[in-house]
Amino acid sequence: HTRYISVTGVQTCALPISDFLSFGGCADLTPGNAADFAAARASSVFKYAGFDGAGDAGQYLTSDNQTTATILLARDVEQRVGGGHRVLPVIVSYTCNLSLGDTPTQLANTQGLAHSFGNLILSLNLANEHIDADHPVPAGYVINPDFLGACQQGGFGPAYAMPVREPLRLALAHWNVQATIPDSIENNIRGYVAAVNWLIRTVAPAVTFGWQVNLWGVGASEWIYASGDEPMDNARKTAAYVRAMRVHEGPYAPDFLAVDRYEADDFTIRSYANGYCYWTHEWDRYCDFCAELSRGLKFPIMPWQIPASHAPLVSDPVNDNFDTQNWGTGGTYIFGDPAIGSDYRNINPKIVALPFPTAFHWAMGATAEDMFKRSEPFDVSAPAYGDFPYRGIFTMLLGGGATTGIISTVGDDTSFVRDKLNTYMKAPISFTDDPYATQIGRAHV
Repeated sequence: HTRYISVTGVQTCALPISDFLSFGGCADLTPGNAADFAAARASSVFKYAGFDGAGDAGQYLTSDNQTTATILLARDVEQRVGGGHRVLPVIVSYTCNLSLGDTPTQLANTQGLAHSFGNLILSLNLANEHIDADHPVPAGYVINPDFLGACQQGGFGPAYAMPVREPLRLALAHWNVQATIPDSIENNIRGYVAAVNWLIRTVAPAVTFGWQVNLWGVGASEWIYASGDEPMDNARKTAAYVRAMRVHEGPYAPDFLAVDRYEADDFTIRSYANGYCYWTHEWDRYCDFCAELSRGLKFPIMPWQIPASHAPLVSDPVNDNFDTQNWGTGGTYIFGDPAIGSDYRNINPKIVALPFPTAFHWAMGATAEDMFKRSEPFDVSAPAYGDFPYRGIFTMLLGGGATTGIISTVGDDTSFVRDKLNTYMKAPISFTDDPYATQIGRAHV
């Protein structure tokens, strides 16, 4: 299950993935999840750790059913698919929740940081309990969504002072972890990143993990709608910030970098009212951003919480108020839809006529039709995932807590994504058989 892989020339590192481009999705841990993931032959499932899903900064947790249930769900899916199929449980863990805003207050909260460090230790200990011969890597972790993005956006540099050693000491003492905090861990943001890396490698050296960055870390994300070199320029700025934080340096470095877009289906108010509604032009530029990040950091990329909703055809039943139907574009872009092909007029006219908020007209256009026209000429007859490995993308995690992914209980309940993934898995894109992959460093068991 563990492979050593090099894609787009990124550094060779240990990743618990198959030797092919893989897909996974968000779970809500309801009874139908296992059947849905098995129908898609998914390679990973993800869920948030703890009770509140954001680090539980107010207390030391005594149990973490979310971590255990996610691991057991992955094992259940493996059994249902059979044939030695492997599914990686991915736990999303916060040790500092900067999604809340008010970055200075969150960074200064010594007791809250201690609690969240302790709750990460709890989750890691639970993951360790599930190591066996078939699962030498028991779980993966996406660490601190929005942390690097919020610090980058707010101008908080690596030397910005914050408590690190004391909250880490308190958490280690709480769980009686017998380990000496390295002298190199400083009481600043860069030291905090180092502390998280060290803690994970110390408590659970077998797990795989990665930090996360945001499109809006450079200040805002509306650059995606332009047509210049913004994806490359902003990826370089983000890579420079990640390097300044030394995220991937030292003996405790993570294995990958997760890249968020915005966890919402494009044709829902929650998405387009916040400036997120993409067609092929924008999705291509998101992937360009990922590619330049991978190239600049020499690290593999995991697009994460990607909405997998699809655009409805003219013949599909679309309500006048279609917000609750969870239509979107990510699934159409990633997996393709020959029924749409290269003509947006094959998309339901109610979607095409969708008005965008006036505040975003300068970037998005006045209506969805403007967005579709901006992408012309386009063709979604074939999937877009064919060049993901060349962009440094080794896996993609779909959906979110209220966004279409793989499961039928969140977002669009049709089988669009599950059917597309099942078909893909009959002949997945190999990292070992492609001549270009061989040239740049084929995967090694």
